[in-house]
Amino acid sequence: MSWYFEYDGATGWLRLSGVDNEAPGSGPYNTEQEAKDAVEKRVKWACSSSSSYRVVQQRDTVPVTSKQEQDPKALQPKKPAIQYVPVALIAECAEALAEGRLKYGVAKWRETETEAMTYLGGALRHIYSYIDGEDIDPDSITGKTHLAGAIASLAILVDCIANGTIVDNRPPKGPGAKLMRAVKK
Repeated sequence: MSWYFEYDGATGWLRLSGVDNEAPGSGPYNTEQEAKDAVEKRVKWACSSSSSYRVVQQRDTVPVTSKQEQDPKALQPKKPAIQYVPVALIAECAEALAEGRLKYGVAKWRETETEAMTYLGGALRHIYSYIDGEDIDPDSITGKTHLAGAIASLAILVDCIANGTIVDNRPPKGPGAKLMRAVKK
């Protein structure tokens, strides 16, 4: 397996990828450890130049071009393109979070450890209710939609991860993600 890393300037992610269909040694790194060491070196360089990137392990990506390899500026992350976040999403999320504020107070998830599965379960319940044809959450005191409830649950989960208040109580890693990406022929 050959290992590559790629910086995606649009998302700010550094991706590490293994490619199975190449001969050994044909990639820029012969082992996963060599690729990870190179990623770590780039991350340290980025942090020392007051930039930052998020590292994602083993994604399906294409190799970095030689121009990107030689140009450190090509590896610097860009600011998030928040101007492309749909206003409707922001409005729905704000409505759902407002209801949560009425029930629980302001951003209580930042003050205490929060279990990931609580918010994942909530998001999935809202999504499945919407898939099953129910648009408005009948338990809502403000009349929010199920999609707004799902968005708010995921927003809280992301915020907990960013703030370090998440308790990762997901079950042990299984084959689910790989199976979901599999293409049936």
